[in-house]
Amino acid sequence: MKLTRIEVFNFRKLRRARLDMSDKQTLLVGANNSGKTSAMKALRKFLKDRGGIDTRDVTASNWAAIEQIAGAWTQEVEVDLSPLLAQLPFIDVWLHADTSELHHVAHLIPTLTWTGGLLGVRLRLEPKKGADIKAQYLAAREAAQTLQPGGATAKGFALWPRDFREFLDKRLRDLFELNAHLLDPMSFTTTGPVEPHALPALSEGIGSNPFAGLIHIREINAQRGFADAGDSNGDDDEPTNATSRKIASQIQPYFRKHIDPEKDPTPNDVKALEAIHDAETTFNARLKDGFADAIKELESLGYPGGLNNPKLFIATQIKPVDGLDHPAAVQYDISGDTSGVKLPESYNGLGFQNLISMVFQLMRFRDDWMQVELLPVSWTPR
Repeated sequence: MKLTRIEVFNFRKLRRARLDMSDKQTLLVGANNSGKTSAMKALRKFLKDRGGIDTRDVTASNWAAIEQIAGAWTQEVEVDLSPLLAQLPFIDVWLHADTSELHHVAHLIPTLTWTGGLLGVRLRLEPKKGADIKAQYLAAREAAQTLQPGGATAKGFALWPRDFREFLDKRLRDLFELNAHLLDPMSFTTTGPVEPHALPALSEGIGSNPFAGLIHIREINAQRGFADAGDSNGDDDEPTNATSRKIASQIQPYFRKHIDPEKDPTPNDVKALEAIHDAETTFNARLKDGFADAIKELESLGYPGGLNNPKLFIATQIKPVDGLDHPAAVQYDISGDTSGVKLPESYNGLGFQNLISMVFQLMRFRDDWMQVELLPVSWTPR
């Protein structure tokens, strides 16, 4: 049995890509940010993790078409999801097997006339059984419009979901799952452009793990990180034991030392500090209202050791640096100021991540060195 070809569609940088596998080993060679990492992530998510795909894995240029499809649902009674599924990530996997291996691939044989040769399987995202994507999206939009009839405020605040992408940011994994479909071996071509193979009419899924026992994926992490000692990875898209090479793990110490408005505020920091104070005040009022019944019940228990029972309060504290404590703190705007699509730095190629990380560490070293305080005059070396 031999893995012959894998074709990747609508996954990150790879809108349409073909990997023809050699008999012994296959190497991916290309410039930084050319899609090598995207190809490896696709293999992991479809063939190893069998899931975990999110909106940031969808090819960015597809979102305009996806929003147009979802936007038309308000005018449609019966919705055909095929155009939507064609814009979401999927892969076609081709194997070559002999009749002597029939017991391994019996569930992948498309017809009773198969006598050995190619077998094709598509793995794609599909709605979970009973999930009404249209109804749930339109209900969420209606609820937001009811609470905020005028839409986004002058400052740009709008309730979730602003659009279908924002809806899927939260709900994609709840509403979609991987499912496999058999492909017609006659559609396989050795040359020509990369085009999705048509699924046979009335194709039924065969589950999310059609290659159980057939394909094994082992990963050796790229040991090229340049993280400070003690930095954690913080990226759920990387193996847990991978060395951090993200700027997101470096910007917090840089912020604390050079930018933090609470440390040495400047006139430019006053407005930001006022906004944080206003946010704390508003959120504290909401906490007081939300916890009112629970606090009242707790206070009825009394407080031992005193004549007066102290009041119980729940308060928030917003620190500027807290806003940087997440793996997507550093993002790249790849939309060209048109669609607003932004991706976390972990969605760049490994080589580019390492380059940016090294340069930023040098910048940190330079800025730290330039701001070293002068030693007291009375100090003398020993």
